Amino acid sequence: MIALAQEAGLELVLPQGSKGLIPYVLFNQQQILQTEELVDESRYCDLPLLAYLESLPPTYIVHQEEIIKHLSIDGSLFQSPSATAYAFMATGNIECRRYLESLVLNCPNGG
Repeated sequence: MIALAQEAGLELVLPQGSKGLIPYVLFNQQQILQTEELVDESRYCDLPLLAYLESLPPTYIVHQEEIIKHLSIDGSLFQSPSATAYAFMATGNIECRRYLESLVLNCPNGG
């Protein structure tokens, strides 16, 4: 979210003492992106980076075909609502939207 806000030109007001944390987190994120594959099994967990699509930086290029290829039958991306929401924004795929709408219908009070 920080990278998206910065890319959009938004001014970020961070709590005192957290300015050093942001570069540290972004550096670690970059290290993970350099060592992990987008769709192969990750060293850190059982899911590929594509399962964390919403947390990838805006500069990380993911092709629509790659996203669509990994959608589940129900339209989700690795059963992750946030990754599926990002996949819908990136592709406009109607199956992603249907999955998200089904979550809203099945969980009307948010949980």
